[in-house]
Amino acid sequence: MTAVLVEIYDAAGTLHETGSATQNKNGLDWTYTTQLNNSLPAGSRIKATATDVTGNEGSLEMMMKAEE
Repeated sequence: MTAVLVEIYDAAGTLHETGSATQNKNGLDWTYTTQLNNSLPAGSRIKATATDVTGNEGSLEMMMKAEE
């Protein structure tokens, strides 16, 4: 991977925050630290899009759910 873009959406689908993750020293893992206070409720989504050396992209999206 050469880049990881993180997008955080609120429950209404409005983009709340976006930014680039930083590659960790081990060369495998990536970390994103939020820039805003993100106390997002259930229904909010976090999407990460990774780009490889040749420009191919893959993404993963997770929806937050209420604590049980």
